[in-house]
Amino acid sequence: MGGKNLTRLEQDAVNYARKKDVVVVVTAGNEGIDVSGFGPAGGDKVIMVASTGLKDDHLAFSNWGKQIDVAAPGADVLSLRGRYTDTMRDILGVEYQPGEAYVGADKRYYRASGTSFSAPIVTGIISLMLSKNPDLKPAEIKELLQQTARDVGMPGVDQHTGYGVVDAAAALRARPGFFIRSAIDKVNVVRRDGRGDHRHGRGRPAGRLAGASVFIGAGEDPGEWKNVIASIKGPVKAGVLSAVKAAHFKGATVWIIRLVVRHKNGKTQEARFRLVLG
Repeated sequence: MGGKNLTRLEQDAVNYARKKDVVVVVTAGNEGIDVSGFGPAGGDKVIMVASTGLKDDHLAFSNWGKQIDVAAPGADVLSLRGRYTDTMRDILGVEYQPGEAYVGADKRYYRASGTSFSAPIVTGIISLMLSKNPDLKPAEIKELLQQTARDVGMPGVDQHTGYGVVDAAAALRARPGFFIRSAIDKVNVVRRDGRGDHRHGRGRPAGRLAGASVFIGAGEDPGEWKNVIASIKGPVKAGVLSAVKAAHFKGATVWIIRLVVRHKNGKTQEARFRLVLG
């Protein structure tokens, strides 16, 4: 259900559920489009789930956008079949012949793909988390799922898989309050003493921060990384994260800036920013 433009009714329903400590899990959808502004998936206070394939790859039909929280398997999932249905005929970008997904002589089972199969996996993990710790609040559950997800695809949080593929075992082991975040919001060129510097704005490190470092690499897919800021000791919630001398950016017009944040438990998270000069 849902579609373009989040309605007040949808947001009110989600708000009511959250007041009752209900966790709301929604599918990203199967149109292969940016889900920003959609409801209820793009709304506040929900966990939005995208689909990954057999190799943890983003699936073409899975909607994407900055609101994606986590991903879960959504390809070729064995399920029950509703009478008179053949839902695989409606999935974008999947080559399919009518009836091909039926399983069993009575055709009561079905092999299907879609974000509707990914979201229940996340819901099942949440049920396990609540069975272990019934006092968990919806915001804590969302945080734990994000922070314990296994990063896939582009390093760091991305618009296709969010924080990564959900990890049930890791989510059950983690304690409330654990978080580690790495983000670069913007890069500015400033003048200091007649020299140009590139300033990186606003990183958000960890609950128990061990440190953070900044690397740069030339080109769209750097083969080498230069460590330009060896250690950032304290968290930066707003303002300037670091300043890198412009001389470091000689020899290329496209650079990838990489921020790596380390938690005291050994876990790391990184963010990347594409900088085009000239």
